[in-house]
Amino acid sequence: MSSSIDRPISPPIRKRPRPTDDPVVIVSKRNAPPSSSTPDDIHIIRSPIRLYRIKDLDASENVDTVTLREVLSPQATIEELWSINFMTDMLFLRHMIGREHETRIKVRIIHGYWKAEDASRKSMEAGVWGNNVKLIAAYLPDSFGTHHSKIIILFRTDSTAQVVIQTGTLPQFILI
Repeated sequence: MSSSIDRPISPPIRKRPRPTDDPVVIVSKRNAPPSSSTPDDIHIIRSPIRLYRIKDLDASENVDTVTLREVLSPQATIEELWSINFMTDMLFLRHMIGREHETRIKVRIIHGYWKAEDASRKSMEAGVWGNNVKLIAAYLPDSFGTHHSKIIILFRTDSTAQVVIQTGTLPQFILI
């Protein structure tokens, strides 16, 4: 047995099978089909946490990932979208919502430009496309050193909420 100091740490060693689209994967400890479950079988429950599909990675490394378009789908089930981000690209967001839904979905954008004269704030305000879009400035008198995660909260027609937490620049690296 080799110690962990003697083997590479990336990529990690695969210890269990990749999940399928089923929410529960049964791994049988015996030579029987997985459909005939026993109490000794291991049940792997698919995590609701997904990573974004990265455009420069091979398909073998983009397993069980999603695109932003898939997260926002179906747009017809979105009633309200809250975007919490230091700055939101209004044109990009409008494009992702889609023409047929842009006036129906309530959009609330919490941003970091609290000074009315800020050029970036004026740029965002110029991109507002209807009465259903509201910009809300978070008071950040010292924006340097302030952590600003990118969060989207989707309120859907079935009375559920979906929380999407992002930490990077979206269009640059992920597939949309």
